[in-house]
Amino acid sequence: LRGQPLDDASLQRAYQAILSEANFRTSRHRATKEYRRHVVGVLLRDVLHAAFADAGTAIQNNHQTPKAYETHG
Repeated sequence: LRGQPLDDASLQRAYQAILSEANFRTSRHRATKEYRRHVVGVLLRDVLHAAFADAGTAIQNNHQTPKAYETHG
């Protein structure tokens, strides 16, 4: 993301990078791996918005949560 605007495409690339490194699992007593993937997308969006706002950088587009359910099969 360094040197790039925060837009839907860069947010999706960051999300894909997280998914490629993380090992989500389902717990009978806690959350499913699908839910955990969704939460990571929401947290990523919120953290990046806060970081860009703190840096005084304009945010482009009206960002949605990364497309978690379209990225795994």
